[in-house]
Amino acid sequence: MRHRLEPGRRVYLVAARGRLSLNDVAIKARDGVAVWDMAELTIEAIEDSELLALDLP
Repeated sequence: MRHRLEPGRRVYLVAARGRLSLNDVAIKARDGVAVWDMAELTIEAIEDSELLALDLP
């Protein structure tokens, strides 16, 4: 999955369960990741996963 960020926007992601890759960085269940200054995110499930994403100003 790809998510494009508008300039000035931030995203906070939490892997509720499973394992994911965010721009080639591994994220496991219950990890939280803050993202800013990126134009696009590439999110891939390594295994069956659930992800919470907050798009912030």
